[in-house]
Amino acid sequence: MIEALRTWTVAGSSGELPAGESTAPGTSTPGAGEIAVILQDRGHIGPYRYSENTYGKRWYEFTVSTSGYIALCVIDQADEAITGWIFALDGTEITRKPGNYADVYTSSYPIAARTYTVKVGQDHMATESDFEMYVYFSLTPVTLDDLAARFGLRVRVLP
Repeated sequence: MIEALRTWTVAGSSGELPAGESTAPGTSTPGAGEIAVILQDRGHIGPYRYSENTYGKRWYEFTVSTSGYIALCVIDQADEAITGWIFALDGTEITRKPGNYADVYTSSYPIAARTYTVKVGQDHMATESDFEMYVYFSLTPVTLDDLAARFGLRVRVLP
C-alpha cells in the first residue's frame, strides 16, 4: 500500500508546473546547465510500528515530460539511517541515497519522459529521524560538486 502519495508534474516544452502541485521554487523547466528542485519534502520517519510490523516510509510520484537527469538528496539526523530511492514505475531502481552516510547527494542519472516514484524510509527498526528530501532535475548531467555549489555542503546532518 502506498502511504501519503504526493504527485508533482514537471512540464517539458511549455515550461510550466501546475499551480499548487510543486514545492519547487520556480515555475519553469531548467535550461541547459541549470538545476531545478522538482520535488521536496521534510518531516519525520519512524518509529517502527511493532504492532503492525512496518517500517516508516513516505511515497511520492512525479512525472517529467522531457528527458534529462535527476539526482536525489536526503538529509537526516546524525547517527540515523533514513534512505531515499527513486524508481521507474516498473520497479527499476534509478538511484538510492543510503541512510547513515554523511554525503547527502546522489550522482545524476539519465531519465526519459515518464512517471517516477520516490520512497523515503527507515533502514532498520531502530531508526527514527527528521528528514529533508529533494529531487533535482537538469537537462544536462550534474556532478556532486555542482549540487554542493548550488544547494549546500555535501556532508551535513540535521540538528
